[in-house]
Amino acid sequence: MIVSSNYQANTYNYSKALKNSNDAKEVSASRSDSYVAISQNGSNAVDRIHSIAARYDVNDISQKERVEMAGELMESGLISSGVGLHLVAPRGMNEKPNDRSDLLTGMKESLIVDNSPLNSEHMKNKLKAISILEELKSLRSR
Repeated sequence: MIVSSNYQANTYNYSKALKNSNDAKEVSASRSDSYVAISQNGSNAVDRIHSIAARYDVNDISQKERVEMAGELMESGLISSGVGLHLVAPRGMNEKPNDRSDLLTGMKESLIVDNSPLNSEHMKNKLKAISILEELKSLRSR
């Protein structure tokens, strides 16, 4: 699918959490002579996204839950407010706060009718939103 090939590298934004932190701990990799440094902020971001994934099913989520999930992702620095707007936007004129929908599939299907240029800010944010939803789904199923 175009989404994964165009935005494969943008799974979720740990880089903000990993930047500017001098408090790193060493974690042994698969070989005894190889190490990966993960900052405390990075470790917290990993824990936070796992926690969010465990609580929200992106294939069966209400408007109210979308708002809560987007707020948590923004507070954690994992998404921008522009991406958050795509997550919380109503899916229809008559949507009620507790109506459930398949957010991930709906957003992917909306790409078919979206005429925005791929390099527009709108499309970049939409693709990032889809990417984070795919990551949350993946983490939830582990």
